Amino acid sequence: MNRILATCIGLSAIVLWASIVALIKQSALLLGAELAILLIYSLSALLLLIFFGLPNFKKIPIRFLCITTLLFVAYEFCLSYAIALTTSERQAIEVSIVNYLWPTFTIIALILNGDFQFKWSIFLGLSLSFFGVAYIQFGSTGFALAPLVQNLSANPWIYIFALSGAIIWALYCVLTRQYKIQENPIAFYFLIIAVLMWSKFFILGGSLDVLQRLDWHSGLYVFLAAFTLSLGYAAWNIGIVKGNISLLVACSYFTPILSSILAVWILATTLPTTFWQGVVAVTIGSIICWLSTNNLYLEPRLRKTLRQLKLWIWG
Repeated sequence: MNRILATCIGLSAIVLWASIVALIKQSALLLGAELAILLIYSLSALLLLIFFGLPNFKKIPIRFLCITTLLFVAYEFCLSYAIALTTSERQAIEVSIVNYLWPTFTIIALILNGDFQFKWSIFLGLSLSFFGVAYIQFGSTGFALAPLVQNLSANPWIYIFALSGAIIWALYCVLTRQYKIQENPIAFYFLIIAVLMWSKFFILGGSLDVLQRLDWHSGLYVFLAAFTLSLGYAAWNIGIVKGNISLLVACSYFTPILSSILAVWILATTLPTTFWQGVVAVTIGSIICWLSTNNLYLEPRLRKTLRQLKLWIWG
């Protein structure tokens, strides 16, 4: 497989992952949050076992496997429930943007870990990303705190799950970056998730009779969600191993915008202008953070631009 083809396959993962928010939410609307998530991750585990198979555990440090399994399982639980438990299609899209703060939290974790030096341009990117999320929640009410508090308090768990997921995924990225394991344990992670979900289902007195609620319509969305989730990981793995990883990472920062566009289309909903402005702010903030840690020329260029802007404003 040549590098261009591998890069194209990696780029397809971004499109696949961008659609997962809408597919999970649509499945939850048809089947309920618990059943939808159970079926999606069970089918995803099966598909990943077919795509990857189980890894060679002898080549994976036991400490790494235990910690990353815990982090990955926690992240997937947080992400799926944050989306599935929302009360409307619009809220599902809004909450998903909180999850896309993970690049921002990854930069913070890398700085705290001593991998990157703190720069003022990173602070600019971090501030812009957090502002974007806050701006989405404020909506068209300006910056009044009362509507924001009311919005968050109406369904606080979904925001807690989404924010926790972003932080957990950032920690997972930092840990996997340090170890650089060649084996891919993704199928094992999803297998653990499926086992935990089925155990929870039966412990709480669940019955297989609930599967009668599954019809061709809901089944199609479950399959698409599982296929998208699992194939996305498979495609991304090919891309980062054999493709242009710099291009893939750069394009991945546009996932919030692409995800929102696909969600609006799949869920047949509309979003206000303030939402799109907030999404753009989150995306630009993440890109600034990424460039600040990968481009030695960004900071002096930004300094020069701000000096020119200051001269233009103050004369």
